[in-house]
Amino acid sequence: SGLRESDELKDAFESLDKISAEVINQIPVLQRLQAKLVLKALLLMSLNGEGATAAQISAATLVFDEDSEDPSRSVAEILEKFAEAVPDGLNRFEEKSGQIRYCFRVAGKDSLNQALREAALGISSDVIPKVLRRFASERFNDWVLLTENEVFDSVDCSIVWRGGLRRGRIIWNWNETENPSDHKADFYDWEIIVTKPEKDIIENMASSIQTIFWRPAVLTADEAETILRYHVLVTDEWIEEKFGDQIGIAGHALMTTIGKIWERIFLEEGVLVFNGQEYKFTNQAKNSRLLTSTFTQMLTPLFETNYPEHPILNGTLGINEVSSLVSDLFGGRKIASADTQSLAVNFAEPLGLVTLRGDYLMPCSEEDLLRLEAIKKILSLLNESNEEILSLREIYKHLREKPYGFSKEMTQLFLAALVAKRRIEFVTSKGNRINHRSLDLKIIWDDIVGITRPETVSYSSIELIDWARTLTAVDTFQTLDDPQDREQIRQALTNWLSDWKAAKTLERFEKLPEDSLNTRVWRLAANVGKTFGVVASAIEDLIQESISLEECLQAIADAFLNSEKVFIDRTKDLVKLEDFLNGADLRNKVWEYISLCEITEDEMIEALRKELFKFTTQSLHSPSETLNQEFENVWNSFQQKYADYFAVRHDEVMKNVSLQDSFEEIIRSDEWWEFENLSKFPIFPNNYYKKAKEIYFQGKRLDCKADVREVLKNYPLCTCSFRLSKAEEWKSLPDQLRKIVERGRMSYRRVLRVLKETLVSMLEQMARNSKREDEKRLANTLAEILKSGGEIPLLSSKELVVLEKAISLIKASPMVSIDVPEEEGFLTREELVQVFSEWLDDLPNEPVLIKI
Repeated sequence: SGLRESDELKDAFESLDKISAEVINQIPVLQRLQAKLVLKALLLMSLNGEGATAAQISAATLVFDEDSEDPSRSVAEILEKFAEAVPDGLNRFEEKSGQIRYCFRVAGKDSLNQALREAALGISSDVIPKVLRRFASERFNDWVLLTENEVFDSVDCSIVWRGGLRRGRIIWNWNETENPSDHKADFYDWEIIVTKPEKDIIENMASSIQTIFWRPAVLTADEAETILRYHVLVTDEWIEEKFGDQIGIAGHALMTTIGKIWERIFLEEGVLVFNGQEYKFTNQAKNSRLLTSTFTQMLTPLFETNYPEHPILNGTLGINEVSSLVSDLFGGRKIASADTQSLAVNFAEPLGLVTLRGDYLMPCSEEDLLRLEAIKKILSLLNESNEEILSLREIYKHLREKPYGFSKEMTQLFLAALVAKRRIEFVTSKGNRINHRSLDLKIIWDDIVGITRPETVSYSSIELIDWARTLTAVDTFQTLDDPQDREQIRQALTNWLSDWKAAKTLERFEKLPEDSLNTRVWRLAANVGKTFGVVASAIEDLIQESISLEECLQAIADAFLNSEKVFIDRTKDLVKLEDFLNGADLRNKVWEYISLCEITEDEMIEALRKELFKFTTQSLHSPSETLNQEFENVWNSFQQKYADYFAVRHDEVMKNVSLQDSFEEIIRSDEWWEFENLSKFPIFPNNYYKKAKEIYFQGKRLDCKADVREVLKNYPLCTCSFRLSKAEEWKSLPDQLRKIVERGRMSYRRVLRVLKETLVSMLEQMARNSKREDEKRLANTLAEILKSGGEIPLLSSKELVVLEKAISLIKASPMVSIDVPEEEGFLTREELVQVFSEWLDDLPNEPVLIKI
């Protein structure tokens, strides 16, 4: 009904009504429903001014002839009858493909479509690839048009395979236009070239880049015409002036249609061609809106085939991971850190660049490194090069070849490993060299243009012997030519390494929380790692016979720049770092202890506590052996005095026989026995007994069996519940229990006096009805006591039994009359609350009717 109200659709609905009346009713009953469905579909498909062919309506309505060569023949016959019935209301025109298109005439749109068709006849088909290229960026969110060049363009696309980043690009080269300025081609691992459908694919097998061709399906004549009409719509100024108010709707309709055309020719029926085979897009690849996802799906089989020897990494190796591994692992800055070890496990180990030594993954020996195929290839390229500098571009190009296909980041790790072993050096764009000593700094890979052979620095045997003596503090050897001296040097170096491992200096540093470190300490650790850490690694290689004794001593000399001053400075750094670590152990121990220590009333202990706080700060910023010793002395003094203070007060309470006896005396008393039994009567309030039980159980814990002084050596509190702040409260427990028992007994007696009329009646009734003389006598005695209004004496066990029976005879809620508490003088709010609270507590616990 809403569509019928539109002025633009008035003529269309008149034609529809006429067809319904004159044509539909004349069609045989079995086909009438199909005819109605075809008519409605034609109307809907005419709303955008496009209309539809018989094949399109047949596909939309699922009306087709199964036994006919032309499944849409019956639909075509129905449409012809419609056209004959309303020739002025239904457009019928033949397309280039020979199919007939039908469309209800919609005011305005009919003339616009006719104008577009006529204008499209004069447009060259050369504009078609330009339109398709623009629609590529509509289809994929990450397909960005980088240039205004409408026939050649490329977009970068990186995908992850086996943990490596495979850098690629998609090139739009429909007209096979060359791009001579494309100097970055060698940095890509793969490229996809979008070609025209008719292109004969000729693959360049010699190229180091894996080239794939994306061949779309051929456009139908109707699809080509639709694209031309869209081009006219968005470029023809006359069309815009004449049909300005209709351009938006028509443009949206044509864009939707072209989007479907693009989907068909590029994804549904388009193919990728590589290795001489055609590959259709998978459903998952077709459904993705991102190039990265689509081509991850499509190129994985290609990579699996071409690079079967490619290692499998445990994550994605990017530039951040490379930077951390180069500086922290190969540069020796933070080898033992958890982050570095995690990166080593995930990336360096699958590449064969590390080996397990003790508890940590360390850079592998030079001997093991030289066995790796990637390393062999790099050194081979360097040896075969006639140039002093071998470019990174050349290295990347060769290492991504079959069967390994190493990524750029993997190649960077191989190169860093070679630099760490002094086999090569990096060369920057300014000609500067980066050797093993600088790996702990951040490497700017974009500034590195190539590699070169290291500058040879050889030391005399006398210098090497001096370094062996300097490092090991052993001077019993004289020459490297004597086998006995060589063995002594090896043994001295082995002993040094054993001491180094036992100290675990760098390992202990890495385990410290970051919030306990500062820039100065970080610098100390870095200096130690890149000198003594490197020395330890070299000696390890010597022991494993990966390098010779001379090479090991050469590495030691290099680590300290062959400078005794540098060795002395780094030794001082090592001592300071050790002092910091030793202080850190004590500092953490002290913090954990004093954070739980209670405040005392001893001025000496509190003064020592302040001293400890001062030392914790000083040991963090100015570590030294002297400071650590003073710190430890103050700590020992504080701990001893605090332990004595705590233990004395602990034993005064938790091992006080007098307190325990006082408790036992109360529990064994007749008053306790009466109190405990009366507390079970339902008419009495239970708050007194509840509080008494709490005190009682607290008192049961007074007998502590722990050796408190032994406990206090590691923990500032006893295993029992004693606390210094509660010491006086613990001592007063017997008095507290005695007072609560007395208050409870007095409260129970006040309740008995409140209920005396009811209880006297019950007791007298018991005396009359009882057949036991002793029970009669006790009932009468209790009745007389209550009637007298005097003090109720300590009750015997038999009197309690009689009283309990009398209370049990009370069946209905008794009515009692009581007075409000009278207090002389003025009371504060808190005092008034206390008086009334006690008064309410003394009311019977059983339901009673009270008159005040």
